[in-house]
Amino acid sequence: MKFFRIVNTQIVAAEDCDVLGWPLDGDHYVIPDESLEKKKFLVYRTAFGVGDWGIIAAMPRMLKEAYPDSIVCIPSPHMLFNTFGPSNRHGNWMNAYDIPAQLFMNNPYVDNVVDTWDDEIYHDHFRVYDNVDNDPVVLQMLRFHKVNVTDSKNYLPDLYFSEREIDEYEKVKQQHFGTEPYIAFSARRSYAELKEANRSEDIANKLFGRLHEIADDYRQYPAMVYNGTEFDFNLQMKMSMDNIPLRRLLYLLSGAHAVVGQQTGIFDTCCRYTNVDVVPHSNHIAENYLHAVNYRFI
Repeated sequence: MKFFRIVNTQIVAAEDCDVLGWPLDGDHYVIPDESLEKKKFLVYRTAFGVGDWGIIAAMPRMLKEAYPDSIVCIPSPHMLFNTFGPSNRHGNWMNAYDIPAQLFMNNPYVDNVVDTWDDEIYHDHFRVYDNVDNDPVVLQMLRFHKVNVTDSKNYLPDLYFSEREIDEYEKVKQQHFGTEPYIAFSARRSYAELKEANRSEDIANKLFGRLHEIADDYRQYPAMVYNGTEFDFNLQMKMSMDNIPLRRLLYLLSGAHAVVGQQTGIFDTCCRYTNVDVVPHSNHIAENYLHAVNYRFI
């Protein structure tokens, strides 16, 4: 893998490394004092999925709590494009570079969306990891910023919706579910994809066995469903998750009784607000681990 150094919108160095960051129990690098004295932070990832950004969504608040007079910024789509060039990371669903602005919309702890940054960018490669099996990346990034977190709920992702959004999205919820509790179910990876990814038909069978167990546990609830597989999970489907705009989808997921099925970053992003009960694609989750999520390992 490559460790990037980025200044303003340019990658100025890319070095090979085995592990990103530095071990907490060894010699490690943290944000320089001169950067802390500026009290201006840029929350920045070099990965571009909804979950990649969603799992660090509490970071602006936690930086503000640690450094009350600070200014917290996020990169604009223009800034990310200037650094990484054209992206088809999400095909036709949405521009991957729009994801940070969408996720942090209405966030009271984000002061600015910036096109430029006249300094070194301390992004997600700058991290201090604990030598445990699953160490959330948001904690690793916060340790680099000299913010230590002991509450396993405090770092969970935050989402903020405007009154206009709430009014609009509540009408959608009422239209499909009324006042009933409902679930969201995702089976986004097919049997063939899981078989190929794990190089094992046996593992693919076990993963789908767990997925059918989850469907059995939640079959009594009306459901919003995304199913990219050839299997029928016999759920009470009331709404499809296909082509729902991201902000509306996050609101509906956050208001669900539970979000279940195959692990997905969008479900992870909502784990502060709803029960997340998922089958991970691997028994080793590493940096994408979140303490609030129930992982049904095989």
